[in-house]
Amino acid sequence: MKNLIFLILLFALIFLTGCPNDDPVKPDPCAGKKPVSAEIKVMQKVINYIESKDEWIETDTLPISKFVAFEAVGEYQYYEWQILGDTTKYYNRRQTFMFDKVWGELTIRLIVRNQPDTLCFPTDDGLDTAFKKIIVVKREDLAIYGSYYGYHEGNPLDTFTVDIKFEGGNRGLVMYNINRGCIIPLNIESPEVVVRNNFCNHTIIFNGEYPAFGCEMPTGRANLNIANNTLVIDYESGPANDRKQYKFIGVKK
Repeated sequence: MKNLIFLILLFALIFLTGCPNDDPVKPDPCAGKKPVSAEIKVMQKVINYIESKDEWIETDTLPISKFVAFEAVGEYQYYEWQILGDTTKYYNRRQTFMFDKVWGELTIRLIVRNQPDTLCFPTDDGLDTAFKKIIVVKREDLAIYGSYYGYHEGNPLDTFTVDIKFEGGNRGLVMYNINRGCIIPLNIESPEVVVRNNFCNHTIIFNGEYPAFGCEMPTGRANLNIANNTLVIDYESGPANDRKQYKFIGVKK
């Protein structure tokens, strides 16, 4: 009886595993594809002295006298850039500029062309156009400046204020009080970190050893969430043989 049951189970297993799928699901030949679609990315160059490299940070508010780039998202056969109001056109996937004066609001136009995939997108003509607004401002008119009331992560009851100001000259951008507790000269109101020029509308990259300077050499990165005016500064600070990691979280006053 046991042998009979074993044979029945064996034949059932062979039958189930041996049956081919008579109606396999065919893969969709258009899965993951998209029609020709223009998209613009706008970036500003910030020198990252911490990692010794240039870093391109995406932003639509651009200061004068800084390198900026317009880049098409995706590879195409043809690109045509134009800043509306100017007759000059550019034809590379990525174009680099430096605005020499305050222009206020400008509109960028990008036209792309590619061989259309009419099998998947019968109405695609291979052309698409995108527009993007940017604002060109003075370096002292960026969103990052202000007073931020907050605390170090893990110690929310110990609150303090960090001030970020543009002072120009060889000081550029200066952060006050992120390195609080430092022994400072009597003529300085609060500890400072002179960042100089490594910043954009919502980001600061600072190396307290060079080219920034400040007691305890704070080194790190500040990022402002413009939507909710919250600033996060991830940084390290302290004597060379006793560096500590910190995260300041503050809200603009």
